[in-house]
Amino acid sequence: MNILLTNDDGYKAEGINELYHFLKNSHDVTVIAPSTDKSGSSSSLTIRKHIEATKISNNFIVVDGTPVDCVYLGLNYFLADRMPDLVISGINHGANLGDDIIYSGTFGGALEGRNLCYPSIAISLDGRGDKYFKTASLFIEKLINASNLLKPFSHNIFNINVPDVMFSDLKGIKVVPHGRRHPSSELFLDSSIENCFQFTLGKAGNPISSKFEDDFQCLANNYITITPVSYNYNDESSLQSLGKLMEKI
Repeated sequence: MNILLTNDDGYKAEGINELYHFLKNSHDVTVIAPSTDKSGSSSSLTIRKHIEATKISNNFIVVDGTPVDCVYLGLNYFLADRMPDLVISGINHGANLGDDIIYSGTFGGALEGRNLCYPSIAISLDGRGDKYFKTASLFIEKLINASNLLKPFSHNIFNINVPDVMFSDLKGIKVVPHGRRHPSSELFLDSSIENCFQFTLGKAGNPISSKFEDDFQCLANNYITITPVSYNYNDESSLQSLGKLMEKI
């Protein structure tokens, strides 16, 4: 299988390098990744300035840009003669749960792959402890081996979160919706000189408890979570009702 691999932690990050070395012996893997940490870059695309890309080897390219830039350049230039079968963004250092995907550069990279009509996966490893990236790599290999079974879902982006434990300690796999966080308003004023202010944003809000299983709950209980996400931004349920309302205005 031909795979385009990117991330938002930068090309030197342990997660992407672990996955690359795990997959490269069985698959044709090309890494196109940011030169620096682009966490929180969401679906940011660099416009109105040059994007510099440096080819370290035939299958390892470093881009002075965002994960979306990496995927865009990969699919429209570097891999134009050998289009990938799959776009993978990760392995991210830390989970991307619930509302996190709005801000996540990891998810942004996968979303760009799907917007350009390629099956795409965003995969993240929970926590920053022992870093069992091999657990996430083993699961990705299982998904790839089941790719024929997953064809009916190729229109979705799979947002996957993996517990930071040994593969043998996993409880299983849960396909669940994204949970929600309480809104966060925490920030710190670091300095204020005349009309110049410097801030540091605080931590994300805590998960909102739910009586239904969601990705927060299941990941905390050592399940791999998969949430299929649609890239269709239309709210189909509101199109007709809002249209009728506009006729009255």
